[in-house]
Amino acid sequence: MLRWHGAVSTAIALHRLGHDDLADRFVSWAYANDPNEMMGLFADRLEAAGLPTTTFDYGHDLVTVIAEVFAVADRLDGIEP
Repeated sequence: MLRWHGAVSTAIALHRLGHDDLADRFVSWAYANDPNEMMGLFADRLEAAGLPTTTFDYGHDLVTVIAEVFAVADRLDGIEP
């Protein structure tokens, strides 16, 4: 449960920061890799935030997506690569 809560929270934060493409890819990865359909518990929250709730894209590499999330966080902290 915590894994999917983290995916949703991260995506909503990214969306609010204006990183919609990254948020969408993060949600898409989470849905595609959710064998127990836990993401369905968060569909209302995602929909309210304007994020996808039906996208299942297996093409997103989690390591790459997370690296991009960290890059966003680093920029917010004033850390340049």
